[in-house]
Amino acid sequence: YCTAWLPGVRYWLPNIHVVDMGDRVAGLAWLTYDSHDRSRCRIDQLIVDPQEGSREVGLQLVQFLVSHYGAQGVQTFLAYVDHRFEDALSLLKQCGFRHCSRIHAYRLAPEA
Repeated sequence: YCTAWLPGVRYWLPNIHVVDMGDRVAGLAWLTYDSHDRSRCRIDQLIVDPQEGSREVGLQLVQFLVSHYGAQGVQTFLAYVDHRFEDALSLLKQCGFRHCSRIHAYRLAPEA
C-alpha cells in the first residue's frame, strides 16, 4: 500500500509516510527520532481514512514503519495515544505495541 515516501528535508525533521490509493490518501504517518543515536523512533501522528478497510491500511502502515526503520537500526518505537482513542490503542496493540505507562498532564489555573 505504501507507494509514496516523503522524507524530511533535514535529518532532524520528521519523516512523513503517505498511503496513496490513487484517487485518495488512505493513510499518513509522521515520525521523529526520539534519541540522539537514532535507535528510538516516535510515531507522532497516525491518520487513517475512516472508510471501509481502513484498519487493514493502518496495520500495514504501522508494520511498514516498524520494518523500514527497524532495518535502519531503530530498536524502540513509541506512540503516545490518548486513552479515549480506543481504535488507535487496539490497532497499535495488534501491531505488537504494549501499554507501558500513563501520562498525566496538569494545567495551572489562570490567576484571577
